[in-house]
Amino acid sequence: MKSIVFISSLIFAILAIGTLGYNYISTEPTTNVISKSSDTNDTGIKVNGEWKLIVYNKNGSIEATHEFTNDLDPVGGASLLVGLLTGGHPDNSKYPLYWLTNVSMAASSGNNLLQCSNLDEEGQYIFSDVSRDSYSFTISSSCKVTSPNNQSSIPDEGYIGKVSTRWWYMIKSTDGELSTAGITTINPDTGMSGPQKSHYFTSKSFYAKYDELKVTEGQSVSTNVKISFE
Repeated sequence: MKSIVFISSLIFAILAIGTLGYNYISTEPTTNVISKSSDTNDTGIKVNGEWKLIVYNKNGSIEATHEFTNDLDPVGGASLLVGLLTGGHPDNSKYPLYWLTNVSMAASSGNNLLQCSNLDEEGQYIFSDVSRDSYSFTISSSCKVTSPNNQSSIPDEGYIGKVSTRWWYMIKSTDGELSTAGITTINPDTGMSGPQKSHYFTSKSFYAKYDELKVTEGQSVSTNVKISFE
């Protein structure tokens, strides 16, 4: 009976994480499969993050496609699942989680790091689109590679150093203002509990040019991350 209750709680948590709708870009590029994350034990629940990262040129052609898996963030990922499965999710809210995909640069040929920002012109986050089914959800977003301080006519080149998914808890209170509530989590160091508004969920780091995730100023990066459980 405990197993049935636990599995039911897990399915509820997955459904609570997802929101509807994203634009998937269908492509048929040559694929570079990067080595997968270290295997976990054969027992327990696994959280799988399957990434498809596509680099587009200015003319819309595909420069490269990369597929890889990632690890659950040891703090933000685990605390979110524990909070959702043990009642940290407020009953009176529906789909309070928003998602971001971060693409961070490791190195650049110029004096400044390239950027692939998920902020709009007003400095507000552009949250990812999310689709879901009963056992998984997919986070989809894109960003443009820029070099804000490049004064040269030659585009800067660089490498992607890290990609990650991040969750944000955002609901409005009864008066229409953004609630200060969050997912109730427990600090592993102090044992104290409290609401958490945002944290990383999954992430993967690369070794700059050795993993060959090369990008050039002006290109765009599209990411689709499928999160599943087994």
